[in-house]
Amino acid sequence: MKDLKEVLSNLGKSIIDKKGKIKNKIESLEDIIEENLKIAKHVIPSALMAALSSNTYGRIGYYSSQAFIYSRMAKGNADAGDLIGKMYGKTPYVVGAIAGAAGIITGILLGDIYNLFHHNTDTGIPQLSHNDTNPSSVTNYNNSTVYNNDYITIINNNKITTTCNPSSATNYNNSTISKLENEINSLQNLLKEDNQTISNLEDKLQNDTKIINIYQNQLNQYNQTISNLQNQVQELQNSQALEKILFGNSSNDISIIKIDSDNIANGTVYIQGVSYPGGKEVTLEIPISYAENNGVNIQDLYNASQQNNWNTYIALDRADLQYLRLNNQNGTTVIDIQPNEPLNIGEYATPVNASAIYNVLNHLTKYNMVIQDSFSVYNNHDALWGYKLNSNSSVVIDFSNNSQYNLAEKMINITDQIINSPNNQNPTHSGIIDTYSIFSGTISGYGRYAQYNVGNVYIPLIVLKPEQGNTIPDAVSS
Repeated sequence: MKDLKEVLSNLGKSIIDKKGKIKNKIESLEDIIEENLKIAKHVIPSALMAALSSNTYGRIGYYSSQAFIYSRMAKGNADAGDLIGKMYGKTPYVVGAIAGAAGIITGILLGDIYNLFHHNTDTGIPQLSHNDTNPSSVTNYNNSTVYNNDYITIINNNKITTTCNPSSATNYNNSTISKLENEINSLQNLLKEDNQTISNLEDKLQNDTKIINIYQNQLNQYNQTISNLQNQVQELQNSQALEKILFGNSSNDISIIKIDSDNIANGTVYIQGVSYPGGKEVTLEIPISYAENNGVNIQDLYNASQQNNWNTYIALDRADLQYLRLNNQNGTTVIDIQPNEPLNIGEYATPVNASAIYNVLNHLTKYNMVIQDSFSVYNNHDALWGYKLNSNSSVVIDFSNNSQYNLAEKMINITDQIINSPNNQNPTHSGIIDTYSIFSGTISGYGRYAQYNVGNVYIPLIVLKPEQGNTIPDAVSS
């Protein structure tokens, strides 16, 4: 207690002695305070609070220093000369400055002396001398340095500096770094595990994708197979339906459609008629190449036949059902003929009915067929010159009566009209239209030519030879 009184007494004398110095160095102190204001704002509340607030004396010094700092902050914007004048001219400001500085110093010293005295008294440790330098427990007043376990406070020329104890800070930093390193290692391990999991999932996804692709390819193949089978079934159904429409219950190879009307548009011939022997009303859609030759088409043949009260027919071969498509539209049976196929087709003009032409075309081997022109045979009023089919050798056609002869001449005249060559003695040599005489009869000699003697059955037949497809009866003989 005696030492404490001596310290207080010496401190009082020191304060009185320094009173004049404080007044002289007030400007310097003001600058120092202004320069270290930001530091003091953070250091005093955070660093000194732990040391000063642990006892009554420390708290007094702390609050005094705080009051002084805030009073100076409030006047921090004033002019420096005006500030000095106020401090010298008005006692309260000087007293405030002195009290603040004294409070800081007194609080620090009294707090540390109090702690040191009671610490030594409570623990029974002898009081250390001023020369001891243990930073954890010694207060060296001569050097105005205060050591604490966590902080170091230095008072030098009225400047207060508080720093963290390097040893404590190092320990704290090492501990923090160790914790962070452990946490980083833990996170890295988790990241490694997650990356491995992701890699495993990616491999699994890749394998699953391969399996899905295999299944998808198989499914596509199955779908394609199903589609092909469906198409085959549809084609089979269409073929059966077409066969029924065109041939009915007949087993013959050739079906005919009697033309009731025709129209050409956009390269397609649209024909409406009735099938025989099926007896169905149908619409044929035929590419123009199957019904045209060198500018002469089925419409020309049909119009010439109508003018002479002859019939016009389309003939189709059973073997060509694969080239036909059934397309029902609004209850109408539509038969499409596919382009660019080796189709057997015939376009005919003849005076006979459907049954007669149907039977002739389905039994051609029972009949004689010659290509006929308009040259009359000398001294034979019922005979015309002709050419043997497939050999093109000259023959004589001897008709049984004038009616047969007249039908043959009319056929040649209709042909001449169609190809626009009036009085052409041999129109069939144009290669566009052939005139066939189909009949049953006998063969005899007429000089150096074969003579065909026509029987009771005789059918004149005008045949349009198309640009594409095979002409019936040239290609088909049943």
